[in-house]
Amino acid sequence: MDHLVILANPRSEPFICFVVFGRESSLADILEGIPPTFSRKPKAVCVDEGKDVELESRLVAVPEPQVTWFCNGKEITTSGNVSVISQSDIHLYTSIVRIKKIKKSQEGSYEVVAKNREGEAAVHLTVKVTITI
Repeated sequence: MDHLVILANPRSEPFICFVVFGRESSLADILEGIPPTFSRKPKAVCVDEGKDVELESRLVAVPEPQVTWFCNGKEITTSGNVSVISQSDIHLYTSIVRIKKIKKSQEGSYEVVAKNREGEAAVHLTVKVTITI
């Protein structure tokens, strides 16, 4: 979790320090940029066919990253039973893939990639769909 800490110094001028997921940064660091860094990585899942699935990633980055999801190497977009949702709060970003009533054909290797001018980060995971009889 991020924290914004404002401390007073003897000259009564505020000093701003950001603690970003255990990394202390000055305001100058934030303004210069931060490469995408995942704070919550989506985890591999094994789910019964027909169940709902949610894959969530959270990251910090400056400037705002472009976040793209892939399944078996193909880009995922909102379509059919799949929704891709993006949310932001200052320099914190959440990207979610929601799959309603997942199908066996949607099983595979998933990847979320975040890019900005400062760098790139990616997380790979497996979604296994089981068929119950």
